[in-house]
Amino acid sequence: MRRRIYKLEHDGIAVTEKGFLSSHRYHVPYESISTKAQEITSSPRKWLVASVLFPFLALVAVPIILNQEKRKISDFTGLWFWGAAAVISWFVFFLKRTSVLVYANDRGALLLYADSPSPEEVAAFVRKLFVARNRFLRSRYFQFTSGESLPEKLARLGFMRDQEVISETEYQAFRRQEGGGTSPAGGPVGFGR
Repeated sequence: MRRRIYKLEHDGIAVTEKGFLSSHRYHVPYESISTKAQEITSSPRKWLVASVLFPFLALVAVPIILNQEKRKISDFTGLWFWGAAAVISWFVFFLKRTSVLVYANDRGALLLYADSPSPEEVAAFVRKLFVARNRFLRSRYFQFTSGESLPEKLARLGFMRDQEVISETEYQAFRRQEGGGTSPAGGPVGFGR
């Protein structure tokens, strides 16, 4: 069984995966963490097979038992056994399900177990993660030098808007301030005859 430990750092998240015989540590930069998560849920395949196979065996046993002329209580033992095995396998199938939250973009990804240690603790960690992430991205990408061109500034601002670090209102206010935002009043920019 592997365990993951997450630690917020200044420029990203340190992830340590610990197993019985080994451990692995890596760093996920804040730029690699997308704003939206995909949730992927999976269950062990062997329990799915058992969950389908045992009810099938129980259903196959029913007509065989019913076609016997003399039925005894002991004839139903197999049916009860396969039925109980079916119920237990479905219970274990749903119990063993794991949900993973994937925050991914073209630069990388962060994986979190959605319910380990608990869904509430994961949600609290995600809130702290995005506060730290947005603070870092703002300090790194929202500081402009006088030598930067307007397209460079707007590209960085566009990145920050896409990452939901700044709002659309902040983005438009900066564009107006720098003179690259809106067209003059009176219609679209163009020419006429």
